[in-house]
Amino acid sequence: MRNTYRADLGRVLRKPSFIIMNIINIIIMLIAAIIIKTVMKGDSNMFAGAFSIIGDMVFTLSIGIPIFTTIFADDFNSKAMQASIGFGLSRTKLVLCRFIELVVLSYLVMYAYVLIITLIGCIFGYGSAAGDMLFDFFKNFSGYSLVIICYAAIAMIAVYALQNATFGLVIYILLTSKVLGGILAGLSFVPFFAKHNINPSAIIASEIIIKILGGKVLYLIPLLIGYVVVPLFITITVFKKKELDF
Repeated sequence: MRNTYRADLGRVLRKPSFIIMNIINIIIMLIAAIIIKTVMKGDSNMFAGAFSIIGDMVFTLSIGIPIFTTIFADDFNSKAMQASIGFGLSRTKLVLCRFIELVVLSYLVMYAYVLIITLIGCIFGYGSAAGDMLFDFFKNFSGYSLVIICYAAIAMIAVYALQNATFGLVIYILLTSKVLGGILAGLSFVPFFAKHNINPSAIIASEIIIKILGGKVLYLIPLLIGYVVVPLFITITVFKKKELDF
């Protein structure tokens, strides 16, 4: 499996679409920094706040989508999955291998962005607050990586059940773009939920992660069980019963 990890991670990092998306993200960072510094005359707090919002609203999609498509779409298009199974890799190990690649890439790219953003902050005159920004960015971007991982784990069920990455990608986008969160938040105005002061959107991963970052670390346990362990168990169970299309 070690060779599989190394080969797949190298393939993802060399993927043109992945490289292009990262270049676009860096350009977005530079434009945002210029606007904050020259137009809004913002201080380091505004810089840190703006980039935390960008990380939440933009990077969970712009980083998550190319990682998701490169890992899963290429697996089916190139028949790499069938080849791996043909060489003796079990279906359980295959699913776990792809999930681990997703986790590694999510954190690797997000932490690289933390360093890039902090460097940009220093270039634009916020160097005196670099230490505080670095700590805050590492904490927040760790949460954004967890958002990618949780929603991708759910989307993997569709990927391996249907042997098609497109359906899983649609699910991932709906979850990450906060479409589902907006729908659930709207349900809080339904008389039953309003009467009992219930907010249905509180169950979505991104909302739970906000609480974790706010210091409620114990929420991490139900988050990992509900959004990682259970989806992976369902994915592996469904995939084991699925006849592969060679």
